[in-house]
Amino acid sequence: MLFIPAFVLVVLAPLLLFPTGRLPSRRWRVVGWLAVGGTIGSMVGTLVAPGPVDEDVPAWGTNPFGIDGLDGFSDALQGAGLIAVLVAAVAGIAAIVVRLITLRGVQRRQMWWFVVLIAPVIATIAIDTDGLIPGALSAVILFALMLGAIGYPLLGRPASSPDPESGALR
Repeated sequence: MLFIPAFVLVVLAPLLLFPTGRLPSRRWRVVGWLAVGGTIGSMVGTLVAPGPVDEDVPAWGTNPFGIDGLDGFSDALQGAGLIAVLVAAVAGIAAIVVRLITLRGVQRRQMWWFVVLIAPVIATIAIDTDGLIPGALSAVILFALMLGAIGYPLLGRPASSPDPESGALR
């Protein structure tokens, strides 16, 4: 169940909060609450779903927290949570566009670098690449791109050493 908030944090947090660490405005709080509510709904639906713990690994047994009578409810809760998270993800992409329009100077350059480096990550998540790239390699590539997409715009190139006479960077 913990893969759900991890995925939401890794995907939505950069979209909604980059580069300032804040939402674009107070009106965007609805999107944040939608992401939180969708995450909680998906987690609770997964927690009470009857059946195997992991359908891919049946040896792990059945879900000890699963409640047989809540099968339809857990499916509906998981579906509603997924829809809420997807709506928040689309809003996160809209937040990027809003920031590209409204920000100026260094922050706008940071946003452009972020967009260029995060676009392959979003494309890879949106399409199924299991047949093209093995899962572990795909994860390594995606996380490296995400670190680069967040780190390079914020940290930039290391500064050159200062000129001893003037003190200006070379």
